[in-house]
Amino acid sequence: MSERINFSFGWLTLANFVFICCVSFVVGHVVITKEEGPKCGVSQMAAFFLGLATLALQLFIVILQLLWINVMKSK
Repeated sequence: MSERINFSFGWLTLANFVFICCVSFVVGHVVITKEEGPKCGVSQMAAFFLGLATLALQLFIVILQLLWINVMKSK
């Protein structure tokens, strides 16, 4: 437990991006297949916007981390 695990920032970002895209895709398909017949589509839109909001949050966090790295390097 005392050993440090070092991953590249780029690899972690890519892995998170792929994971969020896959989860959004699976959630969208699960929601679509559970509904029978034409309905309003609010559940599909909820899954879509959840994925979109998660990607936006991840982008915000990545930008903050890059800014933090630049601030720490300049000190």
